[in-house]
Amino acid sequence: MTDSTHNQRRLTAGEILFRMGDEGDAAYIVDSGTLDVYIEHDDGSELLLNEIAQGELVGEMALIDGRKRSASVRARSASMVTRISQAQLQERLERADPVIQLLLASTVERLRQRLEPEVPALAPVETAKGTAGAVARDSAQKRLRLESELDIAVAQEQFVMHYQPIVSLPGGDVAGFEALVRWQHPERGLLPPGAFVQAVEESHLMVDLGRWIMNESSQALVRFQGLADNPLFMGINVSGKQFEDPNFLGYVEALAELAVEPWQVKLEITESLLLTNPHTIEWLERCKELGFSIAIDDFGTGYSSLSYLHKLPSDTLKIDRSFVIAMLGNERSRVIVEFLIQLANGLGMRTVAEGIDDPETLQALIALRCDYVQGFLMARPMPEEKARSVLQQRASLLPS
Repeated sequence: MTDSTHNQRRLTAGEILFRMGDEGDAAYIVDSGTLDVYIEHDDGSELLLNEIAQGELVGEMALIDGRKRSASVRARSASMVTRISQAQLQERLERADPVIQLLLASTVERLRQRLEPEVPALAPVETAKGTAGAVARDSAQKRLRLESELDIAVAQEQFVMHYQPIVSLPGGDVAGFEALVRWQHPERGLLPPGAFVQAVEESHLMVDLGRWIMNESSQALVRFQGLADNPLFMGINVSGKQFEDPNFLGYVEALAELAVEPWQVKLEITESLLLTNPHTIEWLERCKELGFSIAIDDFGTGYSSLSYLHKLPSDTLKIDRSFVIAMLGNERSRVIVEFLIQLANGLGMRTVAEGIDDPETLQALIALRCDYVQGFLMARPMPEEKARSVLQQRASLLPS
């Protein structure tokens, strides 16, 4: 008997929950009682495989790999089970890390192989879920290979830094740079951040790579400053993994010993980091006490509310390029950009508009009194040698 309101089913002693060969359309949590998992042979005999007690799960294998039931399940005593639908489990599997999906699929496959001597062959069911499983498996294997290569890359320092100028308005002088990492892959050549950064940020490697980036970028700032007439700043992206490192603050403190003022090192965080790491504001306040600058990157695209702004010790708002590139053709985007500039000014913060690719957008931002701009129209990210050449020319980077 099934209670449709709570998706529960009562089983009397001896009642069959499902049989070997049935379609795997659900899994079950045992709320009370005991279930037997068994195999039925052609001669009518049975082989008991397992006993499922209260709080345990049964029937999940068929949901994970899309094949038919490899055993039967029967209530040993009066029992109550809660049904978990295929949709419920599949939704969670699709959200899971591909590596976790691979581990689950591999574990289920090994369990089925162990049962093969006892279980009649059951042909796999060709479903869209099976295709999705193959895709997830391929994705997981690629991810694991990538992480293995990144382990070697971090150990061997296969990374290089590029620097994109941030230009002051309205004059067009170089006010600073954003530090952007590249991977000099031994076989695939120079790879952009999109090819590897997410994998790094989700692994233990982010702490070590983050330290290397901060050190390289800060040292480059010292060299850049020797070529400039005005004080420069260096924007360095900081991830949540770095904030979780108990030695993070000590490492940042060491940067204060460089031959530049601490405020010239601008730590950039994203809005979403404010919610994913509850200690972010505390860490930023301590960094601010040491004299470092703080920028909120991609502002307007995260999940935080404006109430965070009065709590954050930030100096700069970086307006996301999605608003900037749309502002000429979309009045709502233009109003948002104008509002953010005015808001930042009212809070005593500077604004950087990202993604400037055309002169018309640039002129609109000058009219709105944006402080700085960054984008391909002025300069692409470049190696240190080229950045040094740009500084030595002492020319405006705005198009004439």
